[in-house]
Amino acid sequence: MLSVQSFMDIIMNKMIKKRLMISYTHTCTAACRHCCADASPDRKEKLPVHQVIPQVVAFEQSGGQAFIFTGGEVLIYIDELEMICEAIKEKKSGITVITNAFWANSSGKARTMADKLNAMGIDHIT
Repeated sequence: MLSVQSFMDIIMNKMIKKRLMISYTHTCTAACRHCCADASPDRKEKLPVHQVIPQVVAFEQSGGQAFIFTGGEVLIYIDELEMICEAIKEKKSGITVITNAFWANSSGKARTMADKLNAMGIDHIT
């Protein structure tokens, strides 16, 4: 029988170390009272894209297999996210974006954004 510690070691080695979640910004289009990131339109902090790119490349080169981008609302900075994804995309890692879907206020806009995200190599939107 597997001990709890052995089980946790397996999870840590096989799952956690292969996924990197980056909270890119505290800026958001909403100001939800339940937000665990305390994000809002008033918050302007974000990571510098020129510092994020080498980190995601290094993580992937060390065996990382999945990236999760969140915030705030990371898609406010879609041009910067696109640059980050370009660094990842060639290596075929999984890329997830967590969004409030502020951009999906019509079916046409939602389809346009979904197509753009797909072209960027993002394979999951949540």
